[in-house]
Amino acid sequence: MCDSVSIVFLIREMPLEERERLNFPYKTLIPLDNNGELGTPFGRWETGRSPLTSEGYRVRAVFRWGGGQHPVLVGYEMELNPPACIIGNNLLLKNGVFRGGWAALYLLQYWLAEQGCSKEVVNSFSTTTAVIRSVTLTYLANCSNKTGAHTARRGMYSQGAALHNKKTRKKRLRKDKVYEVGTKERATVYMKHHDYQVSCYVKDGVVGGASSRFASPEVEAALRAEAGKYLRVEITLNHSWLEDKHRQSIQSWKYVKGDSPYDIGIETIRSYLRLDENLRTRMPKLEHLDKLSAEEKQILVWHLEGRNVRKHISLRGSNSRRFYPIRQRLLRKVRVDLSIPWEVQRNELHPKLGDLLAINGQYKPPKELADHVYCRRSIDAALDKLKTLIKKRLEASGRGN
Repeated sequence: MCDSVSIVFLIREMPLEERERLNFPYKTLIPLDNNGELGTPFGRWETGRSPLTSEGYRVRAVFRWGGGQHPVLVGYEMELNPPACIIGNNLLLKNGVFRGGWAALYLLQYWLAEQGCSKEVVNSFSTTTAVIRSVTLTYLANCSNKTGAHTARRGMYSQGAALHNKKTRKKRLRKDKVYEVGTKERATVYMKHHDYQVSCYVKDGVVGGASSRFASPEVEAALRAEAGKYLRVEITLNHSWLEDKHRQSIQSWKYVKGDSPYDIGIETIRSYLRLDENLRTRMPKLEHLDKLSAEEKQILVWHLEGRNVRKHISLRGSNSRRFYPIRQRLLRKVRVDLSIPWEVQRNELHPKLGDLLAINGQYKPPKELADHVYCRRSIDAALDKLKTLIKKRLEASGRGN
């Protein structure tokens, strides 16, 4: 998938009296300040366990406050990692938010059945009333081997830092938009934006604190060997981005023939790294300079020599407003950005990333591993099992009718 997702499932339309009769389960926390004043209660996170893999997921009640009186339960928020909950690991996966949404619904229904709820309560939710609050899409870029994958990760950091970090001699701090956490081959690159966050790393070993389940040691070895060849690029899309792009519903992530809903994620990553601008990393040739006016040529030469073009007579003082249009013309004509020091553009950008992070490059698992990878084939089988387990849980509690 969707390596992780947060979804709010709203209760179907019903009178308040009926909601109270059905007695939906919830627990709250009530803030208390230093003056002894009680604040507004809010839902407390509770932990459920997937009956398929024993992986944990989180559930909490969501309330609406009407007239400053009593809270009205309107639904539940779910936070989960669908591959871990459905397959048992997330080493390799194919984006599938639509099916991940169904998995979240069934896990909520299973949790409600565990709380002793009736079939009527369990069936008060559907994917049509769900609102996605955040989702992480994962793209696997095939680098042929582990060495190539780590080289690509370093290239991602170099390009991102060159484009987005302030140029300073001081040690880079976490306030940079692009930064690394970890050391050597265990490093993860993070790229921040106010509407999303991109991360990339190579998942080729056992990570401390991570839980995984495999059918056999041989399957685990095969999955880890396969995963080590890929650069794993994830983008976490927040509520405002999803709302702006009309991607809050589970249905909006369903494949339509000829139109993948997941292209938008890789397009966003490519835009952040400016991959489609094909920024130059070699010195322009004489024939490239022939496209320029005399003034543009002078400014470009200043820039290529490492001089501050804002001090050029054509751009300083009252002429400073001309910087942006001239910058745009040089970008279009010779693919050189005046806002980036030439030595940085020349040495720290990685043109091969454009091909590596290709649109329509969705991961396809090998046939022999498809049952152990989060993909359509394995998800559909797991969803059928979940539906059966929900029914059995209700019957066991005598609430199945």
